[in-house]
Amino acid sequence: MSKLEKKMEQMSSEELDARYGGFEGWYESHKDLMEAARKRYAEKQAAGEIAEGTENATASERSAVESTAESTAGEIAFTQKSGKSKRGRFVFGGCVAGGLAACLAFVAILIPVLNGRNTPATSGKPSEPVVPVVPVEPIEPVEPEEPKYVYSSKDLKTADITVAEAKTYFEEFHFVQNLQNTTCVGVQLQKDNTVVFVSLYGELETTDDYYMITMNQPLDEHYDYTDKQLYQEGEAEYSINGYVIQYHDKELTGRNMFGYWLNITDQEGRNFYWYVECFSEDIEAFFELAFQA
Repeated sequence: MSKLEKKMEQMSSEELDARYGGFEGWYESHKDLMEAARKRYAEKQAAGEIAEGTENATASERSAVESTAESTAGEIAFTQKSGKSKRGRFVFGGCVAGGLAACLAFVAILIPVLNGRNTPATSGKPSEPVVPVVPVEPIEPVEPEEPKYVYSSKDLKTADITVAEAKTYFEEFHFVQNLQNTTCVGVQLQKDNTVVFVSLYGELETTDDYYMITMNQPLDEHYDYTDKQLYQEGEAEYSINGYVIQYHDKELTGRNMFGYWLNITDQEGRNFYWYVECFSEDIEAFFELAFQA
């Protein structure tokens, strides 16, 4: 509080009336004094005698004195009419203002504290995303399969086999005994003459057609029958009496006959590779003949 405010607070309304004829008289008597103070302040400011930041504080103090003087006039007038003491109003106003200032200061301190709790400290670095850890079951190593062993040309030789012996490998098919113009080819191992492959050719005449049949039969899984790729991926399929026959559609041969590549699988998983030529475009008639029970 400034000396001017203290002096006014200590002065009763009777003294103010007696000396100055009320607040208006007091203000008129002190107006020149306050104006002189303003000029001295302006001169010191221009001369650089006022330190940086003092301007706002002094102006604030000046404004407070003036507003206090103006409000004091109203309070004196109110005191003269109501009989209440000016000092009591000053104390009440001070309590209200002080309480309000304390509340504002508490809120100003509380807000940063609450914000600090809700905002994680980053130390100036961007926070990294949290990646959940998912347990991964260990993967057992899979050992690569060894390549299938096949006989080399040094392991094999042409088999010394007769047609009668060759027919025994196809005896489950009854029509074989009725084949004509038959020939055969066989392959056997060098070491013990075991037959690993047999091929039987023969011709079969029926009342409806004439068939020229080549029947190829691998007998050992280690024998690499390279021509089997010609019989694979047939477009059509036919099942009869436990045999599944996949075959390519007909093709016209040099004999003006229709040729069919047959990949046959029996119930035991054995494969037969046949090539059939005939005059008919319906190969299913041959299936009914060859695979009858």
